[in-house]
Amino acid sequence: MLHGLDLERTDPPRSAWSTFVKEKAAVEFRNGIGLVIATNRAEMKSSPLREAIFLNTAASGQSYQLVTDSGASGR
Repeated sequence: MLHGLDLERTDPPRSAWSTFVKEKAAVEFRNGIGLVIATNRAEMKSSPLREAIFLNTAASGQSYQLVTDSGASGR
């Protein structure tokens, strides 16, 4: 999990994340400064939480958007 994927810096987090996630299943939430979560592809269905994150991305994205919109993200 990485929070701050879309931070604008000289060496942005996105470049390191892109290398790390190449062989993994990943979901990205673009609200706020960005949140991304990755797991091994074989583990996507290993728990109800992982299924909710990786297979029900619309609901997870809506939840993350509510958090960022409420200001609970600390911005």
